[in-house]
This record gives sequence, structure tokens and C-alpha cells, in this order.
Amino acid sequence: MSTSNSAYREHNPIRDRIAQTIAEAGKRPLSPEIAEKARHHLLDTVAAMVSGSALEPGRMALSYGATWGGRPEATIAGASQKVDIFTAALVNGMSAHADETDDFHVASITHPGSAVVPSALALGELRKIDGARFLAAVVAGYDICVRATMSIDATKRFAEGGATHGVGGLFGAAAASAVMLGFDRAKVIHLLSYTAQQASGMVCWRRDPDHIEKAFDFSGAAARNGVQTATMVEHGMTGVPDALEGRHGFFQVFGRGFDPWPAWADLGERPAILDAAIKKWCVGSPIQAPLDAAEAIRAANALDPAQVEAVTIRLPSDTAVVVDNGPMPDVNCQHLVAVVIMDGALSFASAHDEARMNDPVTRGLRDRSTLIHDDSLVGATPPRQGIVEIKLRDGRVLRHHAKAVRGTPFNPMTWDEVVAKAHDLMEPVLGEAGSRRVIETVRDVEALKDVGALARALGKL
Repeated sequence: MSTSNSAYREHNPIRDRIAQTIAEAGKRPLSPEIAEKARHHLLDTVAAMVSGSALEPGRMALSYGATWGGRPEATIAGASQKVDIFTAALVNGMSAHADETDDFHVASITHPGSAVVPSALALGELRKIDGARFLAAVVAGYDICVRATMSIDATKRFAEGGATHGVGGLFGAAAASAVMLGFDRAKVIHLLSYTAQQASGMVCWRRDPDHIEKAFDFSGAAARNGVQTATMVEHGMTGVPDALEGRHGFFQVFGRGFDPWPAWADLGERPAILDAAIKKWCVGSPIQAPLDAAEAIRAANALDPAQVEAVTIRLPSDTAVVVDNGPMPDVNCQHLVAVVIMDGALSFASAHDEARMNDPVTRGLRDRSTLIHDDSLVGATPPRQGIVEIKLRDGRVLRHHAKAVRGTPFNPMTWDEVVAKAHDLMEPVLGEAGSRRVIETVRDVEALKDVGALARALGKL
């Protein structure tokens, strides 16, 4: 379907489909399969919010919230104070992407949960909205988030330096907020106009050495702006009715002739959350496959790290650049593979251990490691594959090709695995009992009469 067709512009089928889907999202129960998938991603995201609150980007966001937060309306994860809903969405969004712990969606090049969940949770706590609507809002937010960038050729946009994470997160947060507020079709149309006007960003976040601006770009700004846009429309503000498909609209300006229809064709039929991935490892997503491979090699062999002569890692050339000897441990592929080879495992703590970056033994193994940017792995199915080869001093070469990365739709994690990851993330901040309370609340989230119970469980109130 071409955007140049005059009838297409007049009828706005994508806009109308989005408006209908969001307006109906909170009115019918989710299927058991989708609800279970949503609970997995919800737990993973709130755990990232809690753990991220103790990292530098999260601490900076908390400090900002404590300084500038307004009325005590919504809880900040890992903190003892409440702030206004806009600040809560901003701070919790930044904490959720304070590092590389949160979920992701490969085809759209987005991290949906870190923007969608904080926005819906802030509104839910303020308005005392029930857990069933909240979970439906999360699912709708993921749906709109990933389709927004896929409809403007996410891969090309990202390669040219344009943002995908912040754009998708913004659309997702706005959609989730609209579901929480019970928007009808007319309000959703206005919402889309304000959202499209805010679509912006550049991938220069790659040069952020502290991950602070990156946390804002990916999630904090998106969550805050999504909530604010929705409340502005709820207040009565109106917008352009054809901001997506009309002349100089979102698809025309950002898509540049790319056909947006395939990205929206099954909206309302198959939720995009089914294609989202949870990270087994709390590190940059391109490193997931190499760590799977290194773990598999360790599990199958009695390996003495001192006998490793060289390590060769192969990643798709389009993503390897993001993690090739990155400045922080959780985005440094060579370092993390070395840690797994030495330890046989990787915890949240060891993945974020700055001091270990300078440990002579670990550094020595890292210096004997080479990351090859492999064009042949680009576009492979399943995506984001990786290969690790370990050459031993006795001449043997141990090799593993990780194809279906653990946590992706091709090799999903179980609920117990997500719980174990979440507990590892939350216990240092909330304690044993607090962590278990959050896990149990998420498990039964649809039964909550007020989703504020979940929000408050994340804080230190």
C-alpha cells in the first residue's frame, strides 16, 4: 500500500487501526499466552528499574527527582519519596535503562519495557487503576512502540544516525498512557499527532561514556513525554488529525518513501510483545550470543583459563561496533567473554565490576581476545547470532555457534529463570523480603484492584 495514494491519505487506515486498537485495549481480557508473556516482561522491567536505581544513571535521576519532583503522586523505584507522575516516569525510565539489563526487540531496534512500564505505572498509581487494565496497557504499549520504528525502516534510520529507541519508546509510552486513561478513538488521534511531533533523536548516544544521557534518550524522556502527552490530550488539547499519514506526516518525513503498512497489518491480531526478548545476561544485547557460546563451551569442557592461548569472537558487523571493547564492563564484549571463561558464570555484580576491568589476569585474557565484525552473520535467522572459538595452548580449538539466544522468542526463558534474574537484581536494593514481594505482586498483577500496590512495592516507603 503506497502513501502516495490520495485515498490512502484520506482514509488514514493505519491511524484508524491504531486508534481502534488502543481504544479497545482495556476492554477485553488478554489471552493466557499473552498475559503470561506480559508478566515475564513486566517483572524483568521493574527489576531493571530497581537495580538501575543504584547505578550512576539511576542515582543521578533519583537526585534530580528529589530536587525537582512536584506533588507526591507516584513512587520512585528504590527510593523513599514520591514525586509527580511526570518526574516518576522520567526517573523510573532512566533507572530501567541505567545499564543493559532491560528487554529489547530486535527488528524495531527498541527497548520497549523501559519506556512503556514506567509511564503506565505512574498513571496507574495516581488514578488507582486495576492490574488487568495495566497489563493490557503494557501489551498495547509494546505493540505501538515496535511498529512505530518498523514502519519507517528502523534498520535504515539507525544506520543513518537517527534514533529508534527513543522514538519507539515515546510512541509506546503514549499508547500505554492512553489505555490507562481510557481514551476513545478521537483522543487517540490527537495523541498520535503530539507524539509524532516529538519523534526525534540521534545515535550519538553511542559516545556517552557514563550511560546517563543514553538512559534519558532510550527511556526517561520517552516515558515522561508519553505521560505528559496523554494528560494534555485528556485535558482537552487537540491536534492534527492526519499526523501519521498526511502530507509532511510521520511516515512521509521519517519513512522517506518506505511502505509503513506491513508493520501495522496485523495490529490487533498478534501482539508484538510476543517477539520481544528478555536478556539472560545483564549486558548489551549484542553480547548475549557470545556469552551463551562461552557458557556452553565451559559446560562441555574441563577448561583451565590459564591454558587459553587466544579467543576469537564473531558478531554481526552491524552490531559488533556497539560492544567492541566498550568503555564500561557491561558493554565490553571481550571483557565479559573473558569473565565467563574464567568464572564459568556471570552475575549482575560481576558484569558491572569496574575494578575487574583492570585486573591483570582478566585483562590479560581480554587482550588475547579478538572480536571479528562478521558480515556473514548480518541478517541471519535467528538474529543476533554469535560464535566463540577458544584456542588452547595444547593446540585444541573449542568452538560454539550460538544461534537461538536464550531469552529470545526462538529460545525463551522460563518464568523461574526470569524470577531468578529479577531476584538477583532486586535483592541488593530491596532485600530478600522486598524482592519476593515484588515478584509475587507481578505474578498476580491482574488481580490487583489498584496497581499502585506494585509501584509502592518497588520503593522504600
